Amino acid sequence: MGSAWPTRILSVIKTVSLILFLTTTPVASYNTGVPSQTKIVEPSTQLTRRNILSGGTAFAAATLWGTALVAPAQAFSGSGSAAYSGRDPASKSALQKSYKDRVVADVTDFRRLGKVITSSSNIDTKSDVWVAFFIPFARVKADAVGRTYAALIDLIGTKEEGGGCGRLLAASFSKPNKPPDNLPSVKAFKPLESGSLFYAIKAAAEQGDVAKTKEAYDKAAVALSAFLKEVELPPDLSDPIYN
Repeated sequence: MGSAWPTRILSVIKTVSLILFLTTTPVASYNTGVPSQTKIVEPSTQLTRRNILSGGTAFAAATLWGTALVAPAQAFSGSGSAAYSGRDPASKSALQKSYKDRVVADVTDFRRLGKVITSSSNIDTKSDVWVAFFIPFARVKADAVGRTYAALIDLIGTKEEGGGCGRLLAASFSKPNKPPDNLPSVKAFKPLESGSLFYAIKAAAEQGDVAKTKEAYDKAAVALSAFLKEVELPPDLSDPIYN
């Protein structure tokens, strides 16, 4: 029995060394597939082995055994985050498709907003449909198509983080080593980029002017349709793809 003690002591030393290594060494960041000039990682969301270990037994067990964890609700937080989400496309076409998926989701939310506007005589700007389109806060977790923000911010981006998926999709049609500014897709996105067409809808609704709200929505819809046509998506907002 006494001869087994050196072996046990050595095992304990190895275990302690492993724990120290796990709690002090950062895990490599995940590649988001987003251009470097637009990729922002907040310290609070960086993944480290210390964070993994502090996540509790359930997280550790799921990590070790590959079991699935229940994703948190897609709520919005006020913490802020990058306007771009985690994808690792293998090619330009895959990257372009990821932008298209996000644009389609954004347009779907815009169409839902339009249905509420056209069918209501009393517009509630605090309803779920309005929040899903206009709220500026980041989500706690990206949604199914990779959006970390609500529809409008995901589409147009922010001053701090650059253009959203609309700009990225428009620029993805450029040829290698060619500036994208003269592309029809980029030019079509210009009227949308500032967000003024969309914020005019919100401003009119907050004033209680239903007619002006509908007028502002129609004006934004025309510009959005023109953009969709240039990025090879259905320009008709009633297309089933936006359901």
